[in-house]
Amino acid sequence: MAELIQRQVDKRATRRRAVVGLFTEVRANVREVEEFLETTSFPAAAREKIKVDKEFRPLIIMTESASLPDITPASLIALSLFYDQVREMRAFAEAFTSSAYPTISDEGRMRLLDRLWESCRRVEKLGWKALYELELAYPRKWFREFR
Repeated sequence: MAELIQRQVDKRATRRRAVVGLFTEVRANVREVEEFLETTSFPAAAREKIKVDKEFRPLIIMTESASLPDITPASLIALSLFYDQVREMRAFAEAFTSSAYPTISDEGRMRLLDRLWESCRRVEKLGWKALYELELAYPRKWFREFR
């Protein structure tokens, strides 16, 4: 009996670590996007910089979760939407590191920047939604350290 109880305790502790780890990662990603949005003057200054400097490349570097714990459906949907948007944003960001980037027209580079900015805003919004769903689904005490 004691062994069965210990296995349940271990299972819950593993689940808690996984959920808190996922929460930490989403929160870090949202903060990175917010920092990018705050430090990138948009749209006028960045668009002007793209016109005059073919080497100007806004960069965003983010991590992605290696595994998902057994989580609630609402949290899973919110996380799926978040990471889908992160992948789209990453594709836009990677275009700035492409060797073909300098050959893109000024208008094309500005459009790319616009799409990156819009994608960042969606990542920010979906990230906060995912964090909210995780906080609703799991004990609040798991997330106290983030306050």
